[in-house]
Amino acid sequence: MAFTTRKVFQVGDEVEVCSKQDGFHGSYYEGIVTENLGDKYKVKYKNLVEEDDMSTALEELAEVDEVRPVCPKVWPDFFPGERVDAFANDGWWAGIITRKSGDDWFVYFPSTFEHIAYPMGFLQWTGLLLRGKAAVLPEETEYCDGRIIIDIC
Repeated sequence: MAFTTRKVFQVGDEVEVCSKQDGFHGSYYEGIVTENLGDKYKVKYKNLVEEDDMSTALEELAEVDEVRPVCPKVWPDFFPGERVDAFANDGWWAGIITRKSGDDWFVYFPSTFEHIAYPMGFLQWTGLLLRGKAAVLPEETEYCDGRIIIDIC
């Protein structure tokens, strides 16, 4: 069973925001909270820019259930079947480790049926720290459905 405690983010906190747009569902984009509006956050994205001004970082409102903490940069030895996020197209995409070949880990993406190799630095573990030790998230865990997993160390 997952812990479903909602974390309250403050101005300046680094977060990841879930996209619910067609073609991007389930992907997360890094940003910084610029305003806490109670039921929403104003977030300035790290890698996304304004459509009409490519030199300006995109800033938009995100629902509370679309925001999660930045995943810790923990690089364990992955095993086939483990859930990870892979960095591609300016965001983090949910996938499943299938195998390792040389320095690359192969990730299967159920949403697109793609199977792509990534070096370790482009993967983040979608796990949870429980009292300081790594714990695997349950298969049914989703961040975009209003549940946010937090570190309860």
